[in-house]
Amino acid sequence: MTLPMTLPLEQELNKEELIEFAKGFNLRSEDIVYITTIIYVLNQNLHNDVCWEISKMKNLSNFTNAQDYIPRYKGRDIRPLLLAINGVFPGNKNKEVKNKDQEILMRAGNCNSKDCINPTHYLYGDRLDVSIARWQRTGIEINKEIYYEIISLRKESPKEYTINNLSHMFNFSKNTIRTICDNGTKASD
Repeated sequence: MTLPMTLPLEQELNKEELIEFAKGFNLRSEDIVYITTIIYVLNQNLHNDVCWEISKMKNLSNFTNAQDYIPRYKGRDIRPLLLAINGVFPGNKNKEVKNKDQEILMRAGNCNSKDCINPTHYLYGDRLDVSIARWQRTGIEINKEIYYEIISLRKESPKEYTINNLSHMFNFSKNTIRTICDNGTKASD
């Protein structure tokens, strides 16, 4: 597969790495150039903080969102390719994921559309990242540091740091605190 010498992207693209990664999708080089061009045009005309929803765009040939709400191009899950076009590949970019076998492609917490093709709205993470992103989409202001702080406080002194006390301390619902503490207990066993 060969790509033209200049792809319409602002950032420097490692063409060889992208070409090698794209081979797994069984797409022609023209398809890769088309997808890359679409992402470039959207990046130039839309903000990175908004969702680029397939369902709201006209004239995007071969882009669909199936019943599973995964953006697809010619029937293939396009999310890993979107990240690769943006320079993010599985297993080598996310230092937060300790066990690479547990790495999951996920929507970021700021993404509100299941058929979004904005590459900045996807990342590789672990199950905890997925949970945190879901909480963030519901308006809960949480990150890994807060998550681990809650677990640490609860383990340190369960009588002092009850679910109720932690709920007031962090301004989270009791259900959220309970879920965090239960998940933290399971993870340490």
